[in-house]
Amino acid sequence: DENGDFFIRNVDYQDSILESDYAITTFSLKTDKEINGKIYLVGDFNNYQRKNTNELKYNQTNQLWEVSLPLKQGLYNYDYVLEDNSKKINTSEFSGSFFQTGNDYQVLVYIRRIGTFWDELLGFGTKAFATNL
Repeated sequence: DENGDFFIRNVDYQDSILESDYAITTFSLKTDKEINGKIYLVGDFNNYQRKNTNELKYNQTNQLWEVSLPLKQGLYNYDYVLEDNSKKINTSEFSGSFFQTGNDYQVLVYIRRIGTFWDELLGFGTKAFATNL
């Protein structure tokens, strides 16, 4: 889980951001639901924007919703969202809602003693939180 982010990664070169190659990547979605609207592939990599370039189209041959995008080598978190005919966005139509998912947090406590120019680690702790709404 990258918390919705994306990372360009290429271990073959010094600067993976500049020297990574693009690859045409096809995303596909299989659903038996009747679609009344448009399906988009969104994520941090495209600022969650819904454009023609990331709209899924139905492939009659494969019976899948598909979109192909040029992406650099790396790691991408994404989601399929439905924009209905009234332009309302449904983010949980295909993947469900996991609002009660827990998160792990790390707490680091530092101290800077008088007369020094560095911080010292005073304490460390972890805590798991779950949202129970």
